[in-house]
Formats: sequence, structure tokens, C-alpha cells
Amino acid sequence: MNLESRMIRDFQRESTSSKGIDLLMISIGSRLGLRVIDNLNLKWEDLIELEVGERFVRIEKKTDKERVLVMSSMRQEVSRRLTVLAEDGRQSWRTKPRKQLV
Repeated sequence: MNLESRMIRDFQRESTSSKGIDLLMISIGSRLGLRVIDNLNLKWEDLIELEVGERFVRIEKKTDKERVLVMSSMRQEVSRRLTVLAEDGRQSWRTKPRKQLV
């Protein structure tokens, strides 16, 4: 079982905001292959409406090159689970402002 699968299992057992955020970051990193800084610059709206196989373009911060990314089924499943959690009102982490790194 890989890290992402274990994190999904753990999140299903205990749906906390910290587990949700960790799962989202690992899923984005493993499925999209972006650098950490590019992952942190993604917005929820960039990902939530995408269908499996749909492509979107990002400009990499380090290289200023265009990067075409494709939504995977696992990434979509993670987004769906986190959206359901946020809409249920059990957690409001999705709407909290992101802390700035210094």
C-alpha cells in the first residue's frame, strides 16, 4: 500500500482538517508532479471543477515554462472526499486563509 492510499484510509477513519490538508498536498504532489512552491500556489478552484482526463496549464515559478497537467481519477476522488467533508460543515478548513511562509 502506498503513502497516498494509507493517507486516504486514515482520513476515512478520522476526517480532521490536518489529515485532509496533508492528504491533499500528497495527492497533488504525487499526481501532478509539481514542485512544492507550485503546489502551494494552486487554488482550490483550479482543481475542483476538473473532470478525469481534463487538462489545465500552469506556469512553473522556477522556470517560467508552461506545464500541461492532467486530472487523474485518484486526484479527483481526493478532491471529492474533501469537498463533501467541507460541505457537511464538519470542517471549515477549506475557507480559512492560507498562512504565508516567511
